[in-house]
Amino acid sequence: MAPLVSIVLPVYAPHPQYFREAVRSILDQTVPDLELIIVEDPSPSSGEEILSGLGDARVRHQVNPARTSLPEQHNRGLALAAGRFLCRFDADDISEPHRVERQLEFLRAHPDVNVVSSALLVIDEEGTAIAVRNYPLSHEAIRRTFRRSNPIANSAVMFRREVYDRFGGWRTDSPLPAQDYEWYSRLAAAGVRFANLPDPLVRYRLHSGAIKATKVRDTIRSTVETKRRYWTAEMSLMDRLVLLGERMLVHAPPSLVLMAFRRMKLQRRRRT
Repeated sequence: MAPLVSIVLPVYAPHPQYFREAVRSILDQTVPDLELIIVEDPSPSSGEEILSGLGDARVRHQVNPARTSLPEQHNRGLALAAGRFLCRFDADDISEPHRVERQLEFLRAHPDVNVVSSALLVIDEEGTAIAVRNYPLSHEAIRRTFRRSNPIANSAVMFRREVYDRFGGWRTDSPLPAQDYEWYSRLAAAGVRFANLPDPLVRYRLHSGAIKATKVRDTIRSTVETKRRYWTAEMSLMDRLVLLGERMLVHAPPSLVLMAFRRMKLQRRRRT
């Protein structure tokens, strides 16, 4: 029998502690009718040993024969998923035990909404809470925010299977990152309805290995490209000024780019 929920978790060079905590947080969900699809690209630090001791049939571990990319890992996981509801999760974050239950309850109570995410509790390398990152809650506010930034926490998202069946997965024709922002923008521009839950359902780990100056510059380039493709016609003057600032930031010194990106990662925060 197919599971109710499929959680897709791409991983490369898994951190032994963070990866174990991430997987355990999914298997300990209050809704047990789920499968965890782990798509791993080969690296010197395989996740096989970490997973071998779990003894949980709900874990499906797929190892690619060669290095691919995050979008390809993500898309392979979705193609393998059998659930009616699909979740995305990152290998260094932690899902609260009631995450899946809360999101299922919301989607069942709101049949007009197809994608739901939540606020994030930002934690440091040791797991200590740093801040709460909040996002707009209503579809209308979420759509307005797309013009300036991504209002969907990717590691906390759940969506109905029909969304994937209709729109497919992330882009694989561009080397730039931030494919999640492009995908959610594509959905929103096509009329898919979104929501965010106000309580943090995922602990988002902010650590030195997660933000690198070389990737930050490409992330900003990708963000600018997505805005130009989907949102330019709806932008306010302030939205256009933000876009101009991002274009300028691409050419700034790496240290300034990284500092600005770290601030953006913690924007809309409430100190804990």
